[in-house]
Amino acid sequence: MTSEEVLLNEAIIAKIGFELSNKFKAESKEDKKKMSRECIKALNILNEEGLFAYAIWLKSKNEYVHREIIRSTKQILNEFKIVISERKELHEMILDIADNLQKLLLAKQLVERMLIYADYRARALINEGD
Repeated sequence: MTSEEVLLNEAIIAKIGFELSNKFKAESKEDKKKMSRECIKALNILNEEGLFAYAIWLKSKNEYVHREIIRSTKQILNEFKIVISERKELHEMILDIADNLQKLLLAKQLVERMLIYADYRARALINEGD
């Protein structure tokens, strides 16, 4: 992979993470803080328990912020052609790649990066209001 491809991929990941947090741009400072907290919680679950637990946790919460994180996760998996289907539930998409370790690890790395960018953007939005 060339350095241009790496930069392009990073830009795509950042864009999706920023779009996720930008959905909360017009919301209250508390909602922006919640967005940041939930990104960190999701990131911790992803790192400690794995992609499948991450998907199940998000689905169990079923709040707007969690549904948006799911939507962005599905978007990134499709964007990088890891899984090609946005109609499936996130946990079903992950099951589709569970037998391919390379895809599973790549998916985890992409989602981690997206959540980090979303958290940074959410924190920036919180500070804009100060």
